[in-house]
Amino acid sequence: MKLSLKQTLISLVLTLCVMATGATGWALHSIRVRNDEVAGPTGKQLPACALLGRIEATAATHRIRQFRSMSADTDAVRAGSLDMMRKEEAQLRESMASYEALATAEEKALLDRFKAAWATNETAWSEVLRLNRAVGHDEALRHFRGEGLRI
Repeated sequence: MKLSLKQTLISLVLTLCVMATGATGWALHSIRVRNDEVAGPTGKQLPACALLGRIEATAATHRIRQFRSMSADTDAVRAGSLDMMRKEEAQLRESMASYEALATAEEKALLDRFKAAWATNETAWSEVLRLNRAVGHDEALRHFRGEGLRI
């Protein structure tokens, strides 16, 4: 059986595609294994470290979402951000409660400082939301940026 040049090239391309797919799958598997080796001790043997990471990430995401909410062009985008922020607040409270159960006295003192700073942030954010409802988004945005009048 003699193959034409076109058939030979097609079979060569298909063979290379199969080899590339296999290599990609192996690379992804290797990355997952390495990730488990790195994340495993943190999440399983040192759960407090995993909780701290979750607290830090959730707080940072929440602050970013506050900025996105204030810079949103439409009320629908703003409402979506506020819904996500409520979920993040619940996650943050849950993570802090779990961490507090594992924390040492020194870590609890640091957590209390974080909670106080977070409460200040939430109080300021509540004021921005109040202004947004009372006098409109533009004045709330000026207040959020530190340019507004205290009402």
